[in-house]
Amino acid sequence: MAGFEGILYISLLILFAKLFEEVAVRLRQPPIVGYIIAGIIVGPALLAWVQPADEITLFIQIGIFFLFFLIGLEEIDIPSIFSVLRKRLFAGAVVGFAVPFALAVPALLFFTGLEPVPVLAIASVIGISSLGVVAKILSDYGKLKEPLGLQIFTLTAVLEFIGIIVASVFIQLANPTSFQQTVDSIATPFIGNSTNIIPSSITLPIPQIPGLTSDVPPQLTFDALSFAWLFIRMVIFFSAITLFGLKVLPRLMRFVRSHLKVREVYFGMFIGIILLVSYFAEASGIHGAIGALLLGVLFSQMPKKEYEDAVKGLHSIAHGVFIPIFFAGIGIYFSFGFLGLPYYLIAAVLAVITVGKFGGAVLAALVAKLKPVVTVGAGVMAKGAVDLAILLSLLSVGIIQPDLFSLVVFGIVVMILATSIALKRGITMGSKTVIDATDTLTPLYTRTVLGDLQVKDVYTKSPPIMYGDMTVRQFADKHNDNPADSAYIAVTKTGHSYLGIVTPAQLRKIGKKSWDIAIVNDISMQHIRAVKMDELLYEVVEYMALHDLDLLAVISDDEKQVIGGVMRKDILGYLSK
Repeated sequence: MAGFEGILYISLLILFAKLFEEVAVRLRQPPIVGYIIAGIIVGPALLAWVQPADEITLFIQIGIFFLFFLIGLEEIDIPSIFSVLRKRLFAGAVVGFAVPFALAVPALLFFTGLEPVPVLAIASVIGISSLGVVAKILSDYGKLKEPLGLQIFTLTAVLEFIGIIVASVFIQLANPTSFQQTVDSIATPFIGNSTNIIPSSITLPIPQIPGLTSDVPPQLTFDALSFAWLFIRMVIFFSAITLFGLKVLPRLMRFVRSHLKVREVYFGMFIGIILLVSYFAEASGIHGAIGALLLGVLFSQMPKKEYEDAVKGLHSIAHGVFIPIFFAGIGIYFSFGFLGLPYYLIAAVLAVITVGKFGGAVLAALVAKLKPVVTVGAGVMAKGAVDLAILLSLLSVGIIQPDLFSLVVFGIVVMILATSIALKRGITMGSKTVIDATDTLTPLYTRTVLGDLQVKDVYTKSPPIMYGDMTVRQFADKHNDNPADSAYIAVTKTGHSYLGIVTPAQLRKIGKKSWDIAIVNDISMQHIRAVKMDELLYEVVEYMALHDLDLLAVISDDEKQVIGGVMRKDILGYLSK
């Protein structure tokens, strides 16, 4: 009968989660708010129709893996990170994470009495921003394709990436044992009443203040040897998965796609690989969600057509079943017992999550020199899926206690709602401001808003051209006449065959004494490839970002002639329409 009871719990979670998703969407709020509220209503905190069970734990675990895979696929983009690494945008993202993180550490240490490493893990969750939430809000209000939306999107994306990396390290330090060995403890029967929900088999960190006590305190300590071993394990696992993802996986998926007749086999293998990588991550002592995240990042580097069908199927099953159950599961483990915590602890934690996070976001906008500062800050402070997923993982392994967990969840939900309200007001005011967002255009942004657009949708028939047999002196003189052109396509005078890309910076390769002898072809970047009309535009932007280019040549299908060019400024202009 227990198994059928688990089925009842899952069915109630799905039904109520989807019902409240509809309510949230109608109120123009992110769906995760509806999911969490559904879990609180049907869970032990209120109606107690659903109790933690093994079946729910399994669905939550799979939901975390799918969620992080999709985050890696759609929100974490290595070319985007490289494109801003040396720019003020990256410095702004670091500040946006560091400020709430730095405020949370002393507050948690002083008011909870937790050990330093668990405190660092919880503080890293508070410092993270959620790209998924802010992207949906911008999209709902029709601002994602505007320069203001571009700035908020890009800064949040980089901040989210930094937060995930930092949080994953501290989670491993705080929980040196495998996640799989302890996750089942979440489903054990609860003791106490609905205002003090504490899993009976979880050993929690020991704070010595009322409301945050546990009977068997674990000693979570940090030492150099543990950190070194953790680092070695992570390097070995990441190296192995990266090698698999870049060398083996593309060939395997192409083979399956082209040789197997049953279409569902491809999708089944796609799901199986995600779960298998997550399992091997757990077996290596690394959180399975981090393995799924890395796999998603690697998948994103493959041509879209090679995984598009499988991803569509994954979206349906993940967002239709597993991810709603995961977020509703957060509601199940939510307890109003946090109201019994000391008032100073509640005030300190909520202040850091709200005021500290918003202050850090505003400082991030100032450092990145993005305007309007308050509007950008209102978007960058967004909380959501990533931090909630990591927070539930902290609960499952006993790093954070149920009441403190519930308090932080409450603060995150408040921030999700506040972001939606504040960003709407800021967008209305910010729409009157003229913004130059050229410097913030990243591959991840173009992938999100351009979708299936191709080169032919945005290319120019008259790009800046230089003939390969011109002398470098002639090139320099012609550039001085047209200083706005920062890059040129080098072609042959007859036939306009492609030779490479040449920029004024290439002039430094040859001394001025040789300018009358050397020709343009001698200084052109011949390793830069040309693109064709039917190539996906976002993949072209990724290539441009990796090579720090403002221009690529467009060649004919027979590759014999340059017929146009793709320019960064034209892409930005198209996005702003």
